[in-house]
Amino acid sequence: MKPSAGTEPSGAQHAAASGAAAPRPTTGRFSLLTRAILATVVFCGLWLSVVPPGGDRAMQLAIGGAAVVAAVASTRFPLIGTLVAGVATAAAWALGITADPFLLASIGIATIAERRGERRFPMGVVIGGAVLALLTLTVQVGPAIRGQETLWRGLLLGVIVVSGAWAIGVRTRQVKDQAAEQARAVERLSVARDVHDVLSHSLSTIGVQAGVAAHVEALPESQLRSTLQQIETQSRASLQELRALLHDQRSGPGAPGDSSPSLATQLQHTAEAAERSGLRVTLRTSGELARLSREAQAAIHRIAQEATTNAIRHADASELTINVTAADRSVEIRVADNGIGTGTLAEAGTGPHPRDGHGLTGMRERAALLGGALHIDSSDGFVVHATIPVDVLDSPADPSDSERSAP
Repeated sequence: MKPSAGTEPSGAQHAAASGAAAPRPTTGRFSLLTRAILATVVFCGLWLSVVPPGGDRAMQLAIGGAAVVAAVASTRFPLIGTLVAGVATAAAWALGITADPFLLASIGIATIAERRGERRFPMGVVIGGAVLALLTLTVQVGPAIRGQETLWRGLLLGVIVVSGAWAIGVRTRQVKDQAAEQARAVERLSVARDVHDVLSHSLSTIGVQAGVAAHVEALPESQLRSTLQQIETQSRASLQELRALLHDQRSGPGAPGDSSPSLATQLQHTAEAAERSGLRVTLRTSGELARLSREAQAAIHRIAQEATTNAIRHADASELTINVTAADRSVEIRVADNGIGTGTLAEAGTGPHPRDGHGLTGMRERAALLGGALHIDSSDGFVVHATIPVDVLDSPADPSDSERSAP
């Protein structure tokens, strides 16, 4: 038996076929800078555009500067920042030195709404807004207010702006919650696929070997010992594979301590396990498998492994062929056995197809998540054929092109 040629990077075994999870929204320097820019624009457009009574801008710059600083600080201290910005804006309206409809205060209000995640205003904000409105209406300093109509229009616009800021904050929280739940769902599916593939394959192989040893009468001691050794080898390999999977879930694929074998080695182990279960296996690989992405290698391995498991458990087959061909922009996986196809079972009236289940669903998902497709032909035997578009690195590598067959 000839192993696949070429050298492949380790760590491909358990890379998540679902792809990288969506990144979380940036909340550090980017958020602070965004608020600072927004607050500065509001100050320049709605504060400095208003000429103070008497032309003295000292009070305007002081109060407006305090409102801007408070709006930016609402990133870390939303309640305090909102109150300071709101009081400063209300005082500026009373003095007639701003046209800001509480936009600076709304920056903090949106943050409060996002963190609370509620649709209704907290009572503190409602009461505080009412108090600020009353103060703005009653406090008149010199000729600051240019008519009651301007004041009322500003207050009405302020109510609209504050309400809109709260709605935006609530919606932002909902979007983040939905994204987090979607990420958790994707992670659960990824873990479920990996655990199913590891345990289903190993337990199926062990079950077949143990069943043969238990039901064959007068089994020679040497053959019985060999079967038990194969079961031990398979169980140890499965335990190592499960540990590698858990390591990837904790630390991420490729993290220090990741000792996953190459794709060629994984395919070879899959073929050897099938042979120990009594199948005659032919494994062919061609192309630069070592240069495929981790996600593509993981999908190839799992699809081949699950198709082999189905052949062991359900096919009543004697031969199995595994072909993996990597081209420039795609890779094809074809696993075929000469056993009983589901079409034959359906014609025989045996009821639901025994091969339908989580395994086939998982194979289809792995191919689809990488933009590929998986097709099954069960008219004569059982054939799994998948095509996955992949990116191959441009640097040259020795292509692997080998055939492996049981004696």
